[in-house]
Amino acid sequence: WCFPDHPCRRKRTHRKHPKKKQANFPQVGPWVVEFESFLTAEECDRIIALGIKLGYERSMGNGGIKADGMIENIVSNTRTSSNTWCRGNYCERDPIIIKVTERISNVT
Repeated sequence: WCFPDHPCRRKRTHRKHPKKKQANFPQVGPWVVEFESFLTAEECDRIIALGIKLGYERSMGNGGIKADGMIENIVSNTRTSSNTWCRGNYCERDPIIIKVTERISNVT
């Protein structure tokens, strides 16, 4: 998110850096960055395999605020994706996941 007059609202094009992956900024508005070829086929296969092993659950939407101040999770008719959290020994010690996590850290 950015203010209406902030430079992040301007149309972006791709930029190249000799040692970094190419980043595309495909829209005007909130800053969205697209990295082409950020993951290898092997990395994608490993992430998918771990997701299957850990199990996917229906993504939840946010409902109202509960009495304890926490936000209530609700099933949404518009949010129909599934996800899982990659945690524990499955991910923390997996060499492929470690490599991907380090790469993400370097660009964020």
